[in-house]
Amino acid sequence: ALEASARLAAVVGGTGGQPTELLLSGLGDEEADVRDATVRLIAEVCEKLPEACPTVLACCTLQLESRSRSLQHSAVACVASTWPDGDATAAASARSKLGHEKAWVRRAALECLVAATAPCIVSKDRAVAALALHTVGSAAVALEDNDERVREAAVEALRRLATAGPTGEMALQSSITRLSHDSPDVRCSAA
Repeated sequence: ALEASARLAAVVGGTGGQPTELLLSGLGDEEADVRDATVRLIAEVCEKLPEACPTVLACCTLQLESRSRSLQHSAVACVASTWPDGDATAAASARSKLGHEKAWVRRAALECLVAATAPCIVSKDRAVAALALHTVGSAAVALEDNDERVREAAVEALRRLATAGPTGEMALQSSITRLSHDSPDVRCSAA
């Protein structure tokens, strides 16, 4: 029912107002199947209606501030499926939350940033590949975060980005550099 309503709303309502809210409301549903279907549907809507993408991105970024971990996961999944080849705007939107005062927002922002840039690792386009390198730098800085969950997200981000090319070398170097950090928590994360 959600999928049918959202399809109809997207076709009738275009990109603004209530149809977009209806479409995105499924990201916060308590049922995982509904959240997953919503993520797939949002990606489909953005593919068919590219003008909807900025609104979707703004809503996904806003969801990163939610205390609901499942809603954060859905927002990250939405970014990953809507921009499967990576996206500079999505990356910038997520990066803007890395300095947030709340640790759970920083963690979700880092996860979203990786989702938006991990596909760029193997890109032949220098500007796109630079996105992935910048993300490695952000993840490396997050290794020093005072919150354990953010550091864990940074470790996972570096693991995902360490798969190929210059990002792999930079991720490894970022970890090695922090092995001599003053904080035992940071050293542990870097190992």
